Amino acid sequence: MPKIPTFTTQARPTAEVGDVRSNIQISPSQNIGTAAAPLVKTLMNYAATEMLNQSKNEALELENQSVLELNTAVQQASKLKNKEQANTFLINESKRIRDAYGAKASSSQVRSIFDNNYLKEEQKQIIKVDNAVYKNVVESYANNKLTKQERILTEGLFGKNPLAEQTMINDLTQLELDDTFQDIDTKEKNIAAIPGKIDYFKAKRQIQSDPKQAYLDITNPNKYINLPLKARLQLQSESLSEAKPIIRDEIKNVLAAGADGKIIEFDQKFAKEILDKKEYEDFNERYSIIKQTYIDIQKINNSEIGSENEIVKETQLKDKSYILDKKKKDVLINAVQKKQEYMEKDPVAFLYSTNDKVKQATDDYRLEQDPELQSKKKTALINTIVQEQIRMKQLKTRIKVISKSESEDIVAKYLSSNEDGRLAWLEKLQKDYGEYYSNALNQLSKDGLPFSAEFSSYLGNKTIAKKLISFDTEEKQKVLKQFAKDKGINIQTDINESLQEKIKDFEKNIMIGNQYNTSIAAEKLSKMKNTLSYYALNEILTGKNKDQAINNAANLILDNYEIADTYFIPKIYNGERLGKNNIDKIQEKAALIKDFYLNDFKPVLVKSKDPKAPIQDLIDELDYQMKNNGLWVNTEDGKGIVFGIKLRDGSIGLIENANGENLRIDFNDTSYKIPTTDIEIDTDIKLKAQQFGAFGSYGEAKPSIVQPSVETTMIGRRTANEGLYKLNK
Repeated sequence: MPKIPTFTTQARPTAEVGDVRSNIQISPSQNIGTAAAPLVKTLMNYAATEMLNQSKNEALELENQSVLELNTAVQQASKLKNKEQANTFLINESKRIRDAYGAKASSSQVRSIFDNNYLKEEQKQIIKVDNAVYKNVVESYANNKLTKQERILTEGLFGKNPLAEQTMINDLTQLELDDTFQDIDTKEKNIAAIPGKIDYFKAKRQIQSDPKQAYLDITNPNKYINLPLKARLQLQSESLSEAKPIIRDEIKNVLAAGADGKIIEFDQKFAKEILDKKEYEDFNERYSIIKQTYIDIQKINNSEIGSENEIVKETQLKDKSYILDKKKKDVLINAVQKKQEYMEKDPVAFLYSTNDKVKQATDDYRLEQDPELQSKKKTALINTIVQEQIRMKQLKTRIKVISKSESEDIVAKYLSSNEDGRLAWLEKLQKDYGEYYSNALNQLSKDGLPFSAEFSSYLGNKTIAKKLISFDTEEKQKVLKQFAKDKGINIQTDINESLQEKIKDFEKNIMIGNQYNTSIAAEKLSKMKNTLSYYALNEILTGKNKDQAINNAANLILDNYEIADTYFIPKIYNGERLGKNNIDKIQEKAALIKDFYLNDFKPVLVKSKDPKAPIQDLIDELDYQMKNNGLWVNTEDGKGIVFGIKLRDGSIGLIENANGENLRIDFNDTSYKIPTTDIEIDTDIKLKAQQFGAFGSYGEAKPSIVQPSVETTMIGRRTANEGLYKLNK
């Protein structure tokens, strides 16, 4: 019987499949079909498993992709505050996502697996959204409740609505009753806290409006009775913090007013309660001193300059304590020093704070609404300011019409204006200050007003003023300098030197007249030269040749000032032309006083360094010096001329009378009286003197000179220097 061969398969499955054997043997009793049946079954099972795994993998991939998109829809739905809206939105979006990704399935098996898994994930996300929406509703209700609560409190406490304030408790209680989100215990607790909450916010409101009274009420157990202790302590601390600075400011105001001689009523009891002990005791002592000295301070502030120390000496100090009496005296001495300092540097500010007449005139001006009446009251205010300084024997050269702060403010506004605005400012100043316009300009100039503005005001020509103002900024000046450079013009040699030659007499008079304060004269002269130089350049820029331009610039001086031997007279003063007749009168008056009337001014004699020097020798010496070395020079304030003696060092010593007044002639003085006297000048005296001799029928006149005394030996601004006058800075 032939041997039946056996076969061993060499096949290698690509994946492990259970029960697959590679050594199948067919027994002699089997045919090939029955022998291969297990193998076929095994192969079919393997194929089915492989297909299922493949479908699961594809379905899982689609699930992961779809869930990512579903999460976005979940986030959107979770922001909503309505459960039905959120569920509808999520289900619609979920169905769209499931259909979109299900359509990508490669077989029904994949689609079936994907749908089953996706629906499970969808259920989870629906629950998640429901929870999120509920949380949103709770939070939203809490926020809306808080908003309504704040609205009820705000309307009731700050709305000035009596009905809203009366119904606050009921409205807030109903708000808590309507809150079904909170449990009963929380609801009852919140309702019980409502009166305390209202008191808390009422106290906060009072702290904002009146910290002082709030502190008193909060510390009063009969006020704000519903406040919990913790809240009361917090509000007490808060009101104290707010009240202390206010009390300290009030104290500063009280002490400042006391220094000006005024008493301001003050709640010392409250100050004692809230201030530290040391701080209160220090204030209380100072306030007590003020109460005892303010009348004397008023006398000092309103007294004539120079008489203040006498008031201090006459003051009766009544305290038994030497230390306290000394402190009172120190307060008076400080008042004297303050007055002296202010009257020298800023007298208008001093008058604003201490002088009742000036304060009343200031209030009248500020409260007036009608522009025409306001202008008149401005003039009245300035006159009051000047007259009060005159009454207090303020030196004429120190009389001011604007406070320092006002002056700086005017200059700032002028500089920030355009050219038309600057002209308008100058016109307004001239209208406001009238006869004291030059005083105002001097002050403004010291505080930064460009010299071109001051100069244009003296010229009284609007066309020229526009030209001058057009280059009073650095930017415009740079343009002119660049123009000169481009044209090859040397400003120093081609312009300045020629200008200086033409105005040398004017320059000489400025320096002669200001030898007692050369720094001011030099500064003003330098500014004037610069202005004329820019004016000349501007003339060249507009088409004039160099000689014409220089002449036009120089003529701003030569055509507008009458230049005498040692002084000059502006032909336009305070915006008005003086006229030749007025100018001649000033020069004639000055010459006649120097030649015939010096002694009628009654100058004060300064005591010689030699205590044994005979009085008559000093009188003769002064008389000789006045006639031989005396000269008229321009006043520092630019309002007139003043008489002095040229000393050996070249400086000028101004003569004075016993009242400390200088011998000066103001440009607007149209009288023929000797300054400070009622003596009329005889305009024919020179002719009579020529006819009858220097003494003739007048007799041998002796100099009318006030002899020195302890008080007049050193008068204010001058000291004895080799028997002659010399001005003290």
